[in-house]
Amino acid sequence: MRKGQLTKESIIEKAAPIFNKLGYAGASMSALMQATGLQKGGIYNHFKTKEDIILQSFEYAIKKYNRAVFNAYRNEKTALAKLRAIVNFYRTYPLNPVIEGGCPIINTAIDADNTLPQLKVRVKEVINTWIRNLSDIIKSGILQGEIKSSVNAHDASVVIITTLQGGIVISRSFEDNASMEIVVNKLLDYINFNLAK
Repeated sequence: MRKGQLTKESIIEKAAPIFNKLGYAGASMSALMQATGLQKGGIYNHFKTKEDIILQSFEYAIKKYNRAVFNAYRNEKTALAKLRAIVNFYRTYPLNPVIEGGCPIINTAIDADNTLPQLKVRVKEVINTWIRNLSDIIKSGILQGEIKSSVNAHDASVVIITTLQGGIVISRSFEDNASMEIVVNKLLDYINFNLAK
């Protein structure tokens, strides 16, 4: 890999937590310069605009997030075991996020809502992909006879995702995982009693 590409990737890796913590409007170029050890020109040598850095930093954060979630359930053999593993992944997640500053999906969804239309579109795509992936796991469970055929996979996915995201927000607000423990346990009950045959 060329030195320029390594430098660009290093900038993205160091910029992602700054944007995630401070927001895209709140993260100054001086904060990026301090984190990367580069001058403004050195940063812009690799990116056209601040928005370009923002978008690529979000992509980096989402790849890291997706990898962590996938690793939580990849060894599970059944749909129900995968769902339980995904939900359990979030038990300590609010205070131990994959990117410093919290959940990049929640933070970016709120931050981009009125400021960066291109990023807002990308956040919607990420959420839609997340819903679709969870729906696929549920549909697979229905086909295998583990999950009730009456379950609407899309609706169940939305319930799980929005409940998890709400738990993250509340737990981070109180700076403990107590609320998330409740959310995770209730979602496991939902899986065991509402989805499982």
